[in-house]
Amino acid sequence: MIVQAIAGGVGRSVYSGAGAKGVGALVATLLTLGASDAGAQCTIAGAPTEHDRELAVAACERVVERFTLLFGAPPPAGTLEISDEVNVSSVQSLTRDWHLAWPSSTGLREYLSESPPVDQTVEEAVAIQWTTVLPHELGHVLLSAEMDRRRPDGPPRELPDWLHEGTAVWMEPAGYRGDELEIIRALRPFIPSLDDLTSLSISSPSERGEAGTTITRTFYPCASAEACGGRPHWSETFSVVTRQYPDGRVETDTIFHAEPPPPPDPTAANFYAYSATLVRYLFDRGGSTLMDGLLERYATSAEGPVPLTGLPGLARGNASLQRDWEVWFRRWIFRD
Repeated sequence: MIVQAIAGGVGRSVYSGAGAKGVGALVATLLTLGASDAGAQCTIAGAPTEHDRELAVAACERVVERFTLLFGAPPPAGTLEISDEVNVSSVQSLTRDWHLAWPSSTGLREYLSESPPVDQTVEEAVAIQWTTVLPHELGHVLLSAEMDRRRPDGPPRELPDWLHEGTAVWMEPAGYRGDELEIIRALRPFIPSLDDLTSLSISSPSERGEAGTTITRTFYPCASAEACGGRPHWSETFSVVTRQYPDGRVETDTIFHAEPPPPPDPTAANFYAYSATLVRYLFDRGGSTLMDGLLERYATSAEGPVPLTGLPGLARGNASLQRDWEVWFRRWIFRD
């Protein structure tokens, strides 16, 4: 078996209410985080339990701290609503006054109980939603809101998938994606081309409206149960494509191949890990000054990609930048 791709949609249109059961007006009382930077940037709305409010505050504090570290200034202020009316995160607004609806622990528990996660209890999965998934989703929202703040009179600016996912992973707890890092280490000596990584889109425009994830697993023939590692054996090559949407729908298709499909592209198959690694590289080379300059290039340009070359701390030519990326990658990822 080989896992061909794991992809999740990103971009402005991903968060247009997917997964909502219908969010009405805010519950009357707004709870703020206090005098901290997180409190200034993140208003907790709804009627959360005290425990859920504490979890929401902790997630906001982490994301505000990490965002400020990455880009050199706090993110735009907005509202995190804890709601019993959604089963997954649902963005009500992606403007600079962002508004993210997030399910309560009770809602998460009910949703996850319908399809229990593998190798986790439901309570463990609920905890991961609060400590890891919520910061990740806030990272997406705040990045889009920051672009709106920088383009007050212009249309929304779509950012590339690598920047969206790399920023969102930056918000997660340290070490959470350690397994993914080990996978790209195991692919040594492969180092992705910066051109390939920065131009790659992991979702089509039609898929971005629903986001979710797509996992493709390809199974090859094996002669016996022993050759299959004890699993049932088969005589044909086929792929199982599983699509899970934010509203909980799951679609599974089985595709039989007359000939084996080509091996998966490692850059696409490990896109989240490589995107997070690229953000780490950029921050290592130029810190928040570089990352702020990158956002400003997007804010002041028309649609399409912008170059990395010439940003503070980076080479001015594409070939030189690629060589520097490879030197850094060998040292910090392959640990040469």
